[in-house]
Amino acid sequence: MRFGKRRFIPFGSADGFNRRSFLAPIIAFSLVCTPFATIAAANRRAVSARTRGQDSGGTPVAGDRYFEFHSGFWINLHLFLLEEAITHMGGRKIGREAEFTHDSAISATLSGTDKTAWDAAVAYYQENLIGLDVVTSDRMRIIKNTLENFENENSLRLSNLDPRLVHLLDDAAPVYRAHWWTYHDNANRTWITSAVALADQDGNALSQDMAQAYETPWPVNPVRVDVVAYANDSGAFTTLLPTRITVSSLDPANQKLTAEEVLFHEGSHALVEKIGNEMISDFAGQRKKAPPDLLHAILYFTAGYFVKQIHSDYIPYAEGNGLWEQPSWKGFRDAIAKDWLPHLQGQSTAGEAISAVVRDVLAARAKEKQ
Repeated sequence: MRFGKRRFIPFGSADGFNRRSFLAPIIAFSLVCTPFATIAAANRRAVSARTRGQDSGGTPVAGDRYFEFHSGFWINLHLFLLEEAITHMGGRKIGREAEFTHDSAISATLSGTDKTAWDAAVAYYQENLIGLDVVTSDRMRIIKNTLENFENENSLRLSNLDPRLVHLLDDAAPVYRAHWWTYHDNANRTWITSAVALADQDGNALSQDMAQAYETPWPVNPVRVDVVAYANDSGAFTTLLPTRITVSSLDPANQKLTAEEVLFHEGSHALVEKIGNEMISDFAGQRKKAPPDLLHAILYFTAGYFVKQIHSDYIPYAEGNGLWEQPSWKGFRDAIAKDWLPHLQGQSTAGEAISAVVRDVLAARAKEKQ
């Protein structure tokens, strides 16, 4: 979820903005690279495949009507190596999670064959993968989905991934198991237990609210959620074709009720084809391109609003993490509150609300340029 050359870069700054303060959109792939209709068709095929047991590999830790939760060894190893590679390149610190787990310090203590295997894997990630976006890159999406599907396997030899990557991951696996996996897996499972309880409690209301807001049914089958120690800059992301969620269990911003908002926010990426097309069309009618962050901001606003309707003392994620103050989101909050909120309250259609948001965002930006 980054801009520019699709590489991992630091987002902290001296004024105290944390790594969440400058998010690129989770939905960049759907907005920029693939027509929404193509995504919808592919997701329908994925649902069909899933009913035949072809879509989701491995064994869920838990699940309910809305989500299927996994704590897979290989995907956890992959994303932790990605964090290690970024850290060693000086791109960013591992994140606020490191304040609690000190995982990066452990790698510095490795020696002998453990150090050789681990350093080789980190070097591969530095040379080949850290320049690729975990959301928009087809290569990263294929690696991620394959590793998730192989979560019950002891080796990746039959995975059809790059043979060098397979060799390095197989060699790094014993090191990860010895030094990190038990802690990560336990943290993942603890997070899942809490998240399942929340989804069971509020899922019926939230899924119906989301479906009504986006005028699109919630997915027929549970959405796969891979819970990992480290996800990305934002603590969670969603990939499409098929729709799968990845979320960090260690990130402090993903805890308690926020976990519920994160899950339903991420799940709602499967519902945005209609409003995404309407937004693009409305901007195109004004000979403008849709700001890629705008649809993402609407998703944050919507999920946070509905969780707060159930839990009145809840502080929505975007508000609690300073997202509305981002330069790239300037003017979004006022337009969304003025035009989209009435839709969430049943006073307008999604199309009417999106058109009004587009109009007010364009007006605000034109005024800013005067």
